[in-house]
Amino acid sequence: MQKFLAAPQVPPLIPIHTSSTNTTESSASPLQWTGNAIDLVELIYGINEMGCINNGEMPLKQLAPLLYKIFGVEAKDCYRFYIDIKRRKNESRTYFLDRMQEKLNKKMLRDEELERMRK
Repeated sequence: MQKFLAAPQVPPLIPIHTSSTNTTESSASPLQWTGNAIDLVELIYGINEMGCINNGEMPLKQLAPLLYKIFGVEAKDCYRFYIDIKRRKNESRTYFLDRMQEKLNKKMLRDEELERMRK
């Protein structure tokens, strides 16, 4: 099992609050990112590197603000967080993506075990 260092303390993302008197209800995001800011940046960079949005033709400087909006947070400078990710000293510097992969694989194993027990 891989050990992860604690994520460095980074400022929290600031939720986008909309006032119903000044904006329409449709401008508020139904999704709210509740994880760490650096984790969202790691996810954004991962999505960008996978080229899964618009066949990889959307530059990060356009993709990041869109994903921030989807997750209901104010746009931040992704690159500053990316530099912090690059400075990590572990063999794998993608702590969030590694934890996500580990948790998803464990869920699938649990689900398979439950399926076997039902038979």
